[in-house]
Amino acid sequence: ATGKRRVEGVAVSVLARLLALEPEGRRAWNDRFGGLAAAELAADPSGEETARRVEWEWPGTRAAALAALRLADGALERGETAAARTWLERCERHLRVGEEIFDGPFERALKLRRETITLLRPAPPPAPWRRAVSLRLVQALRLETDRVIGRPPRPLPLGRTVDPGALALPLGGAAIQTPRGLIWFDGEVLAGRRSGPIARLDLAEFLDLPRVVPYVYPSAGGWPLRPAGENGRVVLVVGRGIPGRTVGSSQLPARGNHLVCLLPGKPGEAELAWDLADQGLLAPGRPKLPCAEATGLAGHIEFQPGPVVADGKVYVQARVLVDPTAQGEARGGTLHLLALDLETGRALWSRLLTRSADLRRDLGGRNGVTSDVPTSGMPLSLLDGVLIVGTNVGLVCAFEIPGGRWLWGLANQRRDPLEEGWPGSRPALPVELSLGAGFLVAPFDSSYLYALRRGPASPGGLFLLPPLPRGSRLDPIGGAGEELLFLGRDGRHFALRTIRPHRDPRSSLYLGEDERFAGTALASAERILFASNRALYLMDHTREDRLLASLDLPDLDAGRGGSLYAIGDRILVVGRDTLWIVAAE
Repeated sequence: ATGKRRVEGVAVSVLARLLALEPEGRRAWNDRFGGLAAAELAADPSGEETARRVEWEWPGTRAAALAALRLADGALERGETAAARTWLERCERHLRVGEEIFDGPFERALKLRRETITLLRPAPPPAPWRRAVSLRLVQALRLETDRVIGRPPRPLPLGRTVDPGALALPLGGAAIQTPRGLIWFDGEVLAGRRSGPIARLDLAEFLDLPRVVPYVYPSAGGWPLRPAGENGRVVLVVGRGIPGRTVGSSQLPARGNHLVCLLPGKPGEAELAWDLADQGLLAPGRPKLPCAEATGLAGHIEFQPGPVVADGKVYVQARVLVDPTAQGEARGGTLHLLALDLETGRALWSRLLTRSADLRRDLGGRNGVTSDVPTSGMPLSLLDGVLIVGTNVGLVCAFEIPGGRWLWGLANQRRDPLEEGWPGSRPALPVELSLGAGFLVAPFDSSYLYALRRGPASPGGLFLLPPLPRGSRLDPIGGAGEELLFLGRDGRHFALRTIRPHRDPRSSLYLGEDERFAGTALASAERILFASNRALYLMDHTREDRLLASLDLPDLDAGRGGSLYAIGDRILVVGRDTLWIVAAE
């Protein structure tokens, strides 16, 4: 019943239809177009634009496969291993149409280039926490301030808050983005050999901005602060855009937020690489560039949470805000995927995703008054050169990073604003299920969870598992085989939940009275780590989720628990105003 809501990119669709032909049909295709493609490629054998055009316009031919191979070589020369891997996959797709996948020269060429990618970007060793059997507290530190700022007035639903995020830095350091600024420290603090001082950078003061603190309503999808980085550069979404509205008889214009790239130096010092906002693209030593010229988008831009950085490029979802109507309404706007150069901040390409369509709740009354549920996009997720983009306004789609080629899109089933939904603030989670590799996607505007394939749709379809109906009382944390893992409620208590298709859910750990989950978890085929508002728990997933260790989190007068980040051999529990550094041994 989802056929009308699924669409494929042109390149995916054409190759799928060619592969569906009988062998004689595919031979006829190559006989008809192979010579034309080869002649075009031979006319400019070293031209990258020519290779891109041949690979796109002559699918399923030997020349298209050769062009993809040459483009992979160019990516490797630039050190862009993720893009090179994608070009090799495209080469294989063309070869399958021509039934030349085991052709000697191509087989050797693909093998050689994959070995080169492994040498340039070797797979990281398994994270230490995946083999851990015990937990040890290294130290606990306050983040924003040393004075007591109080606890949350009431527990908020999972994932519906402004959630601080962490990022590993070179030489063993780490950076944490909070609602007010950026905090970073070196490996000495992580090792517990020094307790401070922690370097704090007030972003509003550093960027000469009015106080910009992101906000989120408990009824909305959350606003996770997820810094990204590469080669020592840190990319942050600062603040949140505010749609225009009418106050009395005055119309207020829409305002956007900032996408910032920093070069952290010594603790307490940072250099601005560039700042992209409505006011333009600002970079030290370069003239100011209008925002429309830098991004190709006209209007007030709200950069969405969770950019990702790969191969010297920044990928971020952006929402174009609109000015209010004469009645004060600010509906509409468009959502885009942007690829920016990490060095300069200028857009390399952009893709229109959809028009925004927030959930709207009928408040009744004679005039049919409605209210928007202000949503934000999911953090982006990147796996092997494929970006999964969740808009939280009815669309999930996948793009390959070389050139932003669209693979597929799914119009997810939407929910009524009064129905339970997912947090919406979690990125798509990479999983290895029995039917293949893919992602778990839990849109805020839907009551269904989707397990989707990573790449082009296979004969088995886009779905790895049937869509799973669940609500906001669950928070997905991972999956393996046929199992999906969640944190959520079971009766009166919260518990770790395991769900298989067509089977009753299973709970393996119940939290105590008045104990609840706090933040995102870490999950693998071997271990599960999560925090509550009391403790940190380590479980063995290979032995029916046996509890291996628990660690009480010291209370520094700002609440306990938070989201988990693995950095080196340490686990960071990043709370509302507290950081716990834990060794998983």
